Amino acid sequence: MEKAEFFDTLAYKMMDYPRRSQKEEPDILFVCKLCCPLCNQVWLLAEYDEPTRVAFGCIPTAPAEYEWDFFDIGELYDAHRFMGNCLELDLSFESYFNDAP
Repeated sequence: MEKAEFFDTLAYKMMDYPRRSQKEEPDILFVCKLCCPLCNQVWLLAEYDEPTRVAFGCIPTAPAEYEWDFFDIGELYDAHRFMGNCLELDLSFESYFNDAP
């Protein structure tokens, strides 16, 4: 998937979940999944700010354990392309709830 298509698809999938949209929710809804198959890394996104390309979500670190943070998706995309890896948008991912941290 080319860069423009990647970001257009991501913005479309996340359009109902802008930054801070889930702040008051008791459970976090993971809406989108990014992955790098070559380095076996996964990012689960809950919110996304399209103008800045910053997302809020987590990195699963162990079963039922997560590291929560904000991610600059543009930076992640460029870094993975530079290293020869491929940051992919999992189009088959189905949203699911997780207990908030």
